Amino acid sequence: MRILIVYYSKTGRTRRVAKIIKEKLEENGNEVCAHEVKERKDYAKYLLHLNPRLIYDTLIRKRTEIKHIKINLRDYDLLILGSPIWYGTVVPAIRAIIEKFKGIKINTICFTTSDLDRGYSKKFRRLLEGLGYKVIYNFDVVKKEFEKEHILRIKEVIKSSQL
Repeated sequence: MRILIVYYSKTGRTRRVAKIIKEKLEENGNEVCAHEVKERKDYAKYLLHLNPRLIYDTLIRKRTEIKHIKINLRDYDLLILGSPIWYGTVVPAIRAIIEKFKGIKINTICFTTSDLDRGYSKKFRRLLEGLGYKVIYNFDVVKKEFEKEHILRIKEVIKSSQL
């Protein structure tokens, strides 16, 4: 199975989760590509949640301008989207990506990383489904805890979605 992981990571937490998923899925013989989304105009590294532009972009649910990445979703069987949560919502760079891919029918798994256990991946899932995505699984990674059960469930979902 050909799998694409697209994620945004400012602090490294979402990147770490995406890397674990990639490694574990490759162990099962899947072909996995991972792409980290980057903004054209990066937010400052320090005092992340006190950055006025970041706060504004996030709260108005702006889609920031991202660096160009060449991806043809038709080359993949499964899309995995990962986003940190800022101010209760997915980050502007991921909003830009999901708008870009909108309308392409592909099985999708989404996950969020956050310090709070508020079920943010369910909100992410509803956002994606509202844009026409076929979301087959969603999960939250709270604080730095990435449960082994997530990998097992992802593998089960992949296996059941193969024809």
